[in-house]
Amino acid sequence: MISRLKSFLSDFEVIAIDDFRIRYGDGSMEAELLSKRYFFESIVENKNQIIEAMGIGDTGMQLRDMLSTFEDWSVVVILRTPLDVCIERLKKREWNVPYPAPPEKAFVLAEIADEQIASGNLSVLWKTVCHSIVCETNDYEEIVSTIFNKKKNSHDKG
Repeated sequence: MISRLKSFLSDFEVIAIDDFRIRYGDGSMEAELLSKRYFFESIVENKNQIIEAMGIGDTGMQLRDMLSTFEDWSVVVILRTPLDVCIERLKKREWNVPYPAPPEKAFVLAEIADEQIASGNLSVLWKTVCHSIVCETNDYEEIVSTIFNKKKNSHDKG
């Protein structure tokens, strides 16, 4: 999904937590904290960025809190991918990202995320970010359209 978005949003920088884990992580909690620090330091207000991270857990909450302090608009995309599809992808995934928890935890997180999305709680949580639009979909064209419309409206008002 990110590579497809990037092809249409070439002026956007991609900031993905897993890229920082690969670069700075070694599977220890210390390296995880360092990876997160660099991840958050790379997020810059008033810059076109696609920020990829799980919307639940402490990293998601820190990201929400950070974006709440920004004056510019954010488009938050909650991917509505069926749980069975997520589980199949996790089963086929190559586990090459250093993380201080066993890969099996990803299956539990997928189930928690699915529950949070289905209940609407995740959307409600992200809607508390000032200056944000929440796009809850799995439709690529809807994501691109929402981002382009937000950029257009921002330029029209500015």
